[in-house]
Amino acid sequence: MRLRPALATLLLSSALVSPLLVAGAAHAETWSHRDAVRDVVAVSYVDDDMEMTPAPRNRRADVRRITVDHGAEELRITMRLRRLTGGNKIVTSTVRSSGRSIAHASLVRGDGKNHLDVQAFEEDGVVRCRGAEGVFRPRRDTVTLTIPTTCLGEPDWVRVQALYATFSNDPSTDTAMMDDPLRRDFRSLTRNGWSPRIHVGS
Repeated sequence: MRLRPALATLLLSSALVSPLLVAGAAHAETWSHRDAVRDVVAVSYVDDDMEMTPAPRNRRADVRRITVDHGAEELRITMRLRRLTGGNKIVTSTVRSSGRSIAHASLVRGDGKNHLDVQAFEEDGVVRCRGAEGVFRPRRDTVTLTIPTTCLGEPDWVRVQALYATFSNDPSTDTAMMDDPLRRDFRSLTRNGWSPRIHVGS
């Protein structure tokens, strides 16, 4: 799996950018948001400068809907794509909660294999979450991240950020196609889109 270090850092760390937090409306157990179509952006580096270009014809990275199910035992984040195909791709999500302050999940598909990493950031260090799962389902055009709520401190509520991107295995191509289903304006990568508070279901 080949990816320029600067671009890889952007993809893996973009979900950790500090957001401007605002009060969100309360929701019970399940929350779903329909993303705009044809809002994919091509992100590339030219002479170490990042360039962003709209890519409305790209279907492989275009998220149609994000759904978050907050149960007592697990948090499930599902994104539905316009077209989920083979090739290299990455899904990242950050979770803020009433329990532990933040957790970060990344699911990378590269070299024909899936690589999942879920970490919770605590005051005394980083804890890797056991029991987490990440699944691509091409027939359904969906990708799902499942995180045990014990890893989140069994919170009363969560807020979720997510990002989906595809990238080439060609070392001469230094471009990723990206979509943040919760961002209203993708011209700035320093402000992430976030869900409202999603309360645990009974």
